[in-house]
Amino acid sequence: MNILPFRFVLFIIGLFLTFNAPALKAQSALDGFDPNPSGSIHALVVQPDGKIIIGGAFTNVSPNGVTVNRNCIARFNPDGTLDAAFNPYANNVVYGIAVQPDGKVLVAGRFTAINGQPRNYVARLDAVTGQPDSFNPSPWNPDPYFGHVRAIAVQSDGKILIGGDFHKVGGSAGQVRISIARLDGNTGLPDSFSPNSIYNRVIWSIVIQRDGKILVAGSWGLKRLDKDTGLPDSFSPNPNNWVFAIAIQPDGKILVGGDFTNIGGQRRNHIARLDKDTGLADSFDPNASGGSGGYTRIYSIAVQPDGKILAGGDFTHIRGRPRNYITRLNAVTGLPDSFNPSLSNQVYAVAVQPDGKMLAGGEFVSVSSNGGALIGRSRIARFEKDGLLEQTLNLSLIGDVTTPPAVWAIAVQPDGKILIGGDFTSVLGVPRKGIARLNADGTLDTNFNPYPYSGTIYAIAVQPDGKILIGGNFQYYIGGQPGGYMARLDKDTGAMDSFAPYAAGPVYTIAIQPDSKILVSGGFSRIGGESRPGIARLDATTGFADSFNPQPNTSVTTIAIQPDGKILVGGYFSNIGGQPRNRLARLDKDTGLADSFDPNPNNQVTTIAIQADGKILVGGIFTNIGGEARNHIARLDATTGLADSFNPNAQNWVDAIAVQSDGKILVGGYFSSIGGQPRSYIARLNAATGAADSFISTPNGSVYVIAIQPDGKILVGGYFSNIGGQLRNRFARLTNAAALSSLSVNRTTVTLTRDGSAVLFKRVVFELSTDNGASWTTLGTATNSFAPSSPLTGTNETGENQLAELAPEAASYALTGLNLPTGQNILVRARGVFSSGWRNGSESIEDKVKIAFLPVPATQVSVSGRVMTSDGSGLGNAQVILTDASGNSRTTATGSFGYFRFDSVQAGETYVFSVVAKGYQFAPQVVTVNEELPELNFTAQ
Repeated sequence: MNILPFRFVLFIIGLFLTFNAPALKAQSALDGFDPNPSGSIHALVVQPDGKIIIGGAFTNVSPNGVTVNRNCIARFNPDGTLDAAFNPYANNVVYGIAVQPDGKVLVAGRFTAINGQPRNYVARLDAVTGQPDSFNPSPWNPDPYFGHVRAIAVQSDGKILIGGDFHKVGGSAGQVRISIARLDGNTGLPDSFSPNSIYNRVIWSIVIQRDGKILVAGSWGLKRLDKDTGLPDSFSPNPNNWVFAIAIQPDGKILVGGDFTNIGGQRRNHIARLDKDTGLADSFDPNASGGSGGYTRIYSIAVQPDGKILAGGDFTHIRGRPRNYITRLNAVTGLPDSFNPSLSNQVYAVAVQPDGKMLAGGEFVSVSSNGGALIGRSRIARFEKDGLLEQTLNLSLIGDVTTPPAVWAIAVQPDGKILIGGDFTSVLGVPRKGIARLNADGTLDTNFNPYPYSGTIYAIAVQPDGKILIGGNFQYYIGGQPGGYMARLDKDTGAMDSFAPYAAGPVYTIAIQPDSKILVSGGFSRIGGESRPGIARLDATTGFADSFNPQPNTSVTTIAIQPDGKILVGGYFSNIGGQPRNRLARLDKDTGLADSFDPNPNNQVTTIAIQADGKILVGGIFTNIGGEARNHIARLDATTGLADSFNPNAQNWVDAIAVQSDGKILVGGYFSSIGGQPRSYIARLNAATGAADSFISTPNGSVYVIAIQPDGKILVGGYFSNIGGQLRNRFARLTNAAALSSLSVNRTTVTLTRDGSAVLFKRVVFELSTDNGASWTTLGTATNSFAPSSPLTGTNETGENQLAELAPEAASYALTGLNLPTGQNILVRARGVFSSGWRNGSESIEDKVKIAFLPVPATQVSVSGRVMTSDGSGLGNAQVILTDASGNSRTTATGSFGYFRFDSVQAGETYVFSVVAKGYQFAPQVVTVNEELPELNFTAQ
């Protein structure tokens, strides 16, 4: 059955009906990051929720060409739109920003007022509005021209360190504190910490080590101070000029940048890496040179999750290679990599987002993205992981004279590149027939060119080795070689390899099993050298079909693999796996026989997705499924196949479903209402109720393809020509909330936690590298990839039980029982697989990499963490009790923000940790402590 011509008719009708409709722009197709401040940027901070705060010397910002007044500080949503609610007005330059654990924002600079309230050089702002609170330390300098605060840092106990060019804290009558002070987190009063050894010199940077010691850098050099007394220790790199920037690697080594040419006993031009104990420079030697006005300076350094080192400043060469004002360095050799945006002027601040994207702020007004044409970017820019400038995606797809362009397949590679397949002959004005690959910034990857072939691509799957599987309605491929509806392409060039299953009919979906075998479905009758109607499983090397043979009586159009390996299939069939099963069935992973799962939809199932709790989302043309009336979308119990209360009631069919890690559900298809709201062709649904939320993009035609990028942006394809308020021909990328993702590593356990708009993974494989990413060893597959969200059972007003659902917990994927290397920097990679594209028939891979240093197990370690109320606020003065196996106890009290710490805890023993706080209840935790334990947190019940 060929449904494309019919859907094209519907597209033309939809185009006519919506052509004059007003565009709602809650989600925009202008997805390129371009805040465009009017003056220089000196500070960049990425909040835990992905929002970006900038500080500097600007008076307005102009994201997407709309100018808004913002004086010296502004906050942007992760998609680059302005956070309109956050609006502090600083009357002079902002040099430093720090975010407290409670979300409040500390700012430092040369200002004397925020929002009209007197605040000398330091202020604390409300997390939502930016309004200053009562915190008012008021540093003071007798010469206001020189008076300012350049650096600000928050200790684990909530106390606040400030550094700059001041003589007192508390105004002219306050306490003498020369250039550096430590403030109480509530009152702003300085404590007894008073180095006072650096008279009339500027402090540019303050960084707190894991052990609490304090690194300070400035016009006098670099010192490390005791956390209690403020006295400098024996760490003495002795630079011969100013130090502006400090960053600490996971192994404790210290990266520094500045104006020096000698440091740590070695000649090092402006950037060096120092031993954490001796202060001596190691072999890392990037050798920056060529700054403006005869000066070369490194102003800012950041360590990426993969260990690479980002540096910005005033330079034009690194190790003799042209690099204008920003560079990314290999952590071992110090050599610059291919990242070379060639900015037009100095960089004062760099930052790395959790998703690996890079931010740069300074004086520049243009960027040449890795040797390309100059692109305007005023004072701030964001770069993809591959180093290309983030830009708005607009492909200008063109079809041939008889077929309009369409995108049916989307897959995202681990490097962020985007594969698209469908019906088209040109992408961005370059001939590309049916398949193309885009760089993460939306430009065409010109090296990848499988052209030519005859037919349509419906499915794309990325293998772990990078090779690319494609399926569709084509019979001939590169150079006239027979392709037989399915082929495998080289990851670099797109050339077809020897994998040739020779299907006798179109392939609609591809799914790769954990054992690398390949499940395919479609309208074929034979594939892999065997009679296999509708569905088959292929050997990854030979392409031959194995004994898996469910024999549906007509085509299978969608596949989903459960965590236990069982295979969900949907389509047109009425018999499969040896049983009568109407359009939806579940098959044994070995035999292909259907089990008792029998939802019995009354019409076609076009797409299947699995939630984190194991429940099964299905979309299609049906109006009854799982024993209930459900229009085109339903959620089924994984055991019984019965539909639950989730009932979005789509007005017409659903063809694509994507689940976010926060539980929200993206759906695409040919509907005009869903979830109780008018929503045309695409919507986002509440996981508990099925109600449509505020996500609105208003395409003027059907959406059949959805994929979520690592940054949370949404790739969509279909038969539209306008979406998100912009002209976009059949393919677009939409803004979205932040994708929150973190990877934690200890000696025995690795855990990937994902929330927000991050896509829900089908499975996660963890890998280890001990050679800076040159090679990887598989650690294993996450054992708890699909932990259920928390249910809540209550009663209604008549006393009957009813099921409600709490907001889903963040998706967590963990691998335990490890024995990771200690005493060295290692890289841990979490590689997640997720479905995408038409009917979820394509498959993508996303990587999360973290550099870690695991200390050699000690006999005594520290245990620290935080005590919080139920809303996540820190709870001060709570009593934390440690009890060992013999019943001996130790007690400590939490600080102002709820933090606590036990030192000298015997490793290898099991302890009970409990919390006592008036008015709150906390569950005790039993923990076997084998190493440093920095995040033992308690939340009130």
